[in-house]
Amino acid sequence: MATPAINELRLSMQQGDSLVVAIALVDDDGDAITLAGGTLRFGMAHSPNAGASLITKSSPASGIVIDDAPNGLATLTVVPADTASLPSGRYYYELQFDDTSTQKTTFQYGRLDIRPQLITT
Repeated sequence: MATPAINELRLSMQQGDSLVVAIALVDDDGDAITLAGGTLRFGMAHSPNAGASLITKSSPASGIVIDDAPNGLATLTVVPADTASLPSGRYYYELQFDDTSTQKTTFQYGRLDIRPQLITT
């Protein structure tokens, strides 16, 4: 397997809203890395060193859908219930890919800002 390019990306959302993130797993040359047989994982925590995730998602059926495995395309969905009870503020996340052999690679990471929900009805 080619090594995925590692990207830092800042995300933001309203507390209690949905967040949909398109994922394209590519190598350093921009070529797609197949997702066939592998697992994508997402974790979000209070700090980069928190250890335990507040929100976790994974493929194929727990919040990450593989849309086009040969072309490395997937969709991550954070649903309103995931963040409705979290305080607004700064969080940190990682996206990892476990291939069919023994490689686990964090290919995207960054900050996720949750802004307070103003409309509560």
